[in-house]
Order: sequence, then structure tokens, then C-alpha cells
Amino acid sequence: MQHLAQALNRSSPISLRRSSFAILLATTHNVFLATGLGIALGIAQVAFQKLRGKDVVLMQWLSLALVVVFGSLTLYFHDPRFVMVKFTIGHVANRCRHAATRLDEPLPARDRAQTPCRAAPSCSTARCGQC
Repeated sequence: MQHLAQALNRSSPISLRRSSFAILLATTHNVFLATGLGIALGIAQVAFQKLRGKDVVLMQWLSLALVVVFGSLTLYFHDPRFVMVKFTIGHVANRCRHAATRLDEPLPARDRAQTPCRAAPSCSTARCGQC
């Protein structure tokens, strides 16, 4: 329940869509109803942002595409595994995006001290003075 409250407090439309799917699924235990409402909510969010003249970010377009494609497959084949694939792809893409943005950041001091020295092969720490 704590995670659900945290998801509702986020301002991202993607997390709102995710949490509304989770709430509907938990209350009705009907994957197909939750999937149909998730598709409709996703399209409505993008349409509402476009009508207000706001830009729709790439991540939201990609999320909407995944919701529509895998949600439609779930409804067509009556197989909830398709909608589960959407969440897996979304989480992996989000983690890869976060990992890619952190590649250029320098290591924190505590991690630098444990990083082997590149200057001397026999050095085991970065505190040898040759680094």
C-alpha cells in the first residue's frame, strides 16, 4: 500500500497511468477491464496535453505506444501476458536510460578509493599517488 501511495504522489503522467492500472486491477481483478481503461487513459492524457499546447516527451510517446500495442494484443488474444511484457519493456528501458545518463558522472569519493589504479598494474587502490 505504501508503494501505491508513492506512485499516486508522483507528477508523471506515465506513473499515473501505471498506478490507475494497478488500482483498477486490484479492485476488480479483471485484467481486460484494466487494460482497456489503461489504453483509453493513455490516449486521453496525450490528447489532453496536445489540446493544452504542451509538448509530449518521447518517453510518454513510447509508453503510449507500448500500452496501445501490448494492451490491444492482450484484449485480442485474451492473454494477460502481453500486458505484462509492456511493463517489463518499460522498466528495462527506463533503467537503461537512467544508467546511460549516469555513465558520464564521476565516481563518488568512496567508490574512487576502491577503484584499481590504471597507472601501475601492481597498485590495488587509487591512493598510490600515480593516478
